[in-house]
Amino acid sequence: MDEAFHSRIQIELEILANCSSPYIIAYLGAFFVENTIHVCTDWMDGGSLDKYGRLPEQILGFVCRCVVDGLRYLWGKGVMHRDVKTANILVNSAGDVKLCDFGLAIQLKSSIALSYCGTSAYMSPERIMGMEYRVHSDVWSLGITLFELATGSLPFPVGQGLSGPMLIAQAVVGGPAPRLSAAEFSADLIQFVDA
Repeated sequence: MDEAFHSRIQIELEILANCSSPYIIAYLGAFFVENTIHVCTDWMDGGSLDKYGRLPEQILGFVCRCVVDGLRYLWGKGVMHRDVKTANILVNSAGDVKLCDFGLAIQLKSSIALSYCGTSAYMSPERIMGMEYRVHSDVWSLGITLFELATGSLPFPVGQGLSGPMLIAQAVVGGPAPRLSAAEFSADLIQFVDA
């Protein structure tokens, strides 16, 4: 295991160990076997939301509330998530919704995060352009995530390779933002995602 990867895992475990929220995956322990780290967390038998496609609006509202509460908890502890996306939202058969994957999280104490991180399809325009990462970047990623869960697709095109982030940046800057359909969704959801 290289030193950079080990450091990233250690940061994630420290963040998890210091969290106690029903909306954040609980860290129970970790151990190494043959140079492989095994992290023990809550059992989330439903897996991540990236495999579910479109969600009914009522369920989407519940998921949104849980994710917002999880993000607010992290921000209150001085941590930005930096990779909010469907793959990092876990569910279980008890109806729990929890944020996971803090490998990209960073303490807000430094208040400016200039490293290029996250998943390009969910990145805020300022991050794609290499500007500093702030709390509102997590909010942007949440909006993209909610759009995807509502419609079953991402709002901006996703290219392959190095051109992906720039294609998204051009779509964000070059035209009106895609909107949820008033024929399919409530005004409240549309307003929330647009905000």
